[in-house]
Amino acid sequence: MKIQKKHPREYTILSRKAEDKSGIYSGAIMDKRVQFDFEIDFSNGGGIQRQDFRLDIAGDDISDEELAEYIVEDMRLLMVGEVRILKKEIITEKHKRQSEDGSL
Repeated sequence: MKIQKKHPREYTILSRKAEDKSGIYSGAIMDKRVQFDFEIDFSNGGGIQRQDFRLDIAGDDISDEELAEYIVEDMRLLMVGEVRILKKEIITEKHKRQSEDGSL
């Protein structure tokens, strides 16, 4: 999959309280993370790969294209040629990053 960055994207880290589909704030939610393998080729040569990498996600799923963009932005990579998502699994696990309000 080739990605072209046209506009910066924001990725929201869920706080311990979140708005459910009805628009009502609930208590603790089940955090979702994505565990996946990936390969990234750089346009100037070389590349990186990772197995069983995990990232916090907002929501219950993330597309391969969104995940590729998320990796590139989160790792602040430049001169990215191609990103391949080789395996992807959504898991229920407490988020590891702090939200904007400082909570986990």
